[in-house]
Amino acid sequence: MQMNIRTALVGAAIVLAGCIDSGHLITSPVAQNSTSKNPEALSEDRGFDERDDARLVRASGDITAAVNEFRDLLGTLNPNIAGEQPGGRREINWDGVPAAFTNNDLFPGNFFNVNSPRGVVFTTDGSAFRISSNGFVDVNPDYAGEFNVFSPPKLFAARGSTITDV
Repeated sequence: MQMNIRTALVGAAIVLAGCIDSGHLITSPVAQNSTSKNPEALSEDRGFDERDDARLVRASGDITAAVNEFRDLLGTLNPNIAGEQPGGRREINWDGVPAAFTNNDLFPGNFFNVNSPRGVVFTTDGSAFRISSNGFVDVNPDYAGEFNVFSPPKLFAARGSTITDV
């Protein structure tokens, strides 16, 4: 009996040790506020890929200002320029997808690398990609009003999978 109690206590200690980070019991998500940490703590948190000048852009509700801030951080737009670019940004405008690839499962995964060069290729383990101009109500009438978009009216989804590799 005493051995079972000892085993239970050791097990509980192991579980509790797994909940401890730097001597503090973790009971809720930790806010990432780099301004409140000392430089030593920052170097411990930083992965080898992170840069000292990283910026976090957050928004809720009307995100237009945050999207524009993010665009400014990335640099000048390089629209439809084939090949690798030394700087700037690229944007995908789903609204520019032609009718021949809209509301059907014909959208090619390399469209934004070949037809409209943006340097991106999509793959999925599903059956196809679909661009919708009607909120996918042609797929399921119950979807009416279900999806909200930043830049209406077109939506993008992989068919037959929840996975899209970019």
